[in-house]
Amino acid sequence: MANDKTEVGDANSADDWVRASEVGEYAYCARAYWLHRVVNAGEPEDDAHAEALAGGAIAHEDYGRATLRRGLRRRRALTVLGIALLIASAFLVVAALKGWGLLSPPWP
Repeated sequence: MANDKTEVGDANSADDWVRASEVGEYAYCARAYWLHRVVNAGEPEDDAHAEALAGGAIAHEDYGRATLRRGLRRRRALTVLGIALLIASAFLVVAALKGWGLLSPPWP
Protein backbone atom coordinates (compact mmCIF):
# COMPACT_ATOMS: atom_id res chain seq x y z
CA MET A 1 0.00 0.00 0.00
CA ALA A 2 1.36 3.32 -0.94
CA ASN A 3 -0.83 5.71 1.01
CA ASP A 4 0.11 8.75 3.06
CA LYS A 5 -1.15 7.44 6.41
CA THR A 6 0.86 5.17 8.65
CA GLU A 7 -0.86 2.09 9.93
CA VAL A 8 -1.28 1.28 13.61
CA GLY A 9 1.69 -0.75 14.79
CA ASP A 10 3.98 0.62 12.10
CA ALA A 11 7.47 1.21 13.52
CA ASN A 12 7.48 4.75 12.13
CA SER A 13 4.09 5.75 13.52
CA ALA A 14 4.25 9.02 15.46
CA ASP A 15 1.69 7.70 17.96
CA ASP A 16 4.08 4.97 19.13
CA TRP A 17 6.61 7.46 20.48
CA VAL A 18 6.28 8.98 23.92
CA ARG A 19 7.95 12.34 24.24
CA ALA A 20 9.62 13.54 27.42
CA SER A 21 7.18 16.44 27.59
CA GLU A 22 4.30 13.96 27.56
CA VAL A 23 5.85 12.04 30.46
CA GLY A 24 6.23 15.30 32.38
CA GLU A 25 2.66 16.30 31.60
CA TYR A 26 1.39 12.92 32.80
CA ALA A 27 3.54 13.06 35.96
CA TYR A 28 2.16 16.52 36.76
CA CYS A 29 -1.48 15.58 36.26
CA ALA A 30 -2.67 12.33 34.74
CA ARG A 31 -6.18 13.71 34.27
CA ALA A 32 -4.93 16.73 32.32
CA TYR A 33 -2.81 14.43 30.15
CA TRP A 34 -5.80 12.23 29.48
CA LEU A 35 -8.01 15.20 28.63
CA HIS A 36 -5.41 16.70 26.34
CA ARG A 37 -4.18 13.57 24.56
CA VAL A 38 -7.07 11.12 24.62
CA VAL A 39 -10.15 13.30 24.62
CA ASN A 40 -8.32 16.01 22.63
CA ALA A 41 -9.70 18.76 24.81
CA GLY A 42 -7.48 21.47 23.45
CA GLU A 43 -8.27 25.16 23.49
CA PRO A 44 -11.61 26.18 24.99
CA GLU A 45 -14.32 27.05 22.51
CA ASP A 46 -16.23 29.50 24.70
CA ASP A 47 -15.79 31.65 27.78
CA ALA A 48 -17.38 29.10 30.13
CA HIS A 49 -14.78 26.51 29.20
CA ALA A 50 -11.99 29.07 29.49
CA GLU A 51 -13.17 29.99 32.99
CA ALA A 52 -13.35 26.32 33.98
CA LEU A 53 -9.82 25.73 32.72
CA ALA A 54 -8.54 28.82 34.52
CA GLY A 55 -10.26 27.64 37.71
CA GLY A 56 -8.60 24.24 37.30
CA ALA A 57 -5.19 25.84 36.88
CA ILE A 58 -5.73 27.90 40.02
CA ALA A 59 -6.86 24.79 41.90
CA HIS A 60 -3.70 22.97 40.77
CA GLU A 61 -1.53 25.84 42.01
CA ASP A 62 -3.34 25.96 45.35
CA TYR A 63 -2.99 22.21 45.77
CA GLY A 64 0.72 22.39 44.96
CA ARG A 65 1.27 25.13 47.53
CA ALA A 66 -0.71 23.23 50.17
CA THR A 67 1.28 20.07 49.48
CA LEU A 68 4.54 21.98 49.83
CA ARG A 69 3.39 23.51 53.14
CA ARG A 70 2.38 20.08 54.47
CA GLY A 71 5.78 18.70 53.54
CA LEU A 72 7.58 21.55 55.27
CA ARG A 73 5.44 21.18 58.41
CA ARG A 74 6.11 17.45 58.47
CA ARG A 75 9.86 18.00 58.13
CA ARG A 76 9.77 20.58 60.92
CA ALA A 77 7.78 18.24 63.18
CA LEU A 78 10.20 15.37 62.57
CA THR A 79 13.15 17.64 63.33
CA VAL A 80 11.60 18.77 66.62
CA LEU A 81 10.79 15.15 67.47
CA GLY A 82 14.39 14.10 66.75
CA ILE A 83 15.78 16.87 68.95
CA ALA A 84 13.37 15.92 71.76
CA LEU A 85 14.47 12.28 71.52
CA LEU A 86 18.13 13.29 71.69
CA ILE A 87 17.52 15.42 74.80
CA ALA A 88 15.51 12.64 76.46
CA SER A 89 18.25 10.13 75.65
CA ALA A 90 20.88 12.42 77.18
CA PHE A 91 18.82 12.75 80.38
CA LEU A 92 18.40 8.97 80.56
CA VAL A 93 22.13 8.39 80.13
CA VAL A 94 22.97 10.93 82.83
CA ALA A 95 20.38 9.39 85.19
CA ALA A 96 21.75 5.89 84.56
CA LEU A 97 25.32 6.98 85.17
CA LYS A 98 24.32 8.68 88.43
CA GLY A 99 22.37 5.60 89.51
CA TRP A 100 25.36 3.34 88.89
CA GLY A 101 27.64 5.70 90.79
CA LEU A 102 29.70 6.40 87.69
CA LEU A 103 28.79 10.04 87.65
CA SER A 104 29.07 11.67 91.03
CA PRO A 105 29.63 15.29 91.97
CA PRO A 106 33.24 16.30 92.69
CA TRP A 107 32.42 17.25 96.29
CA PRO A 108 31.89 14.63 99.04
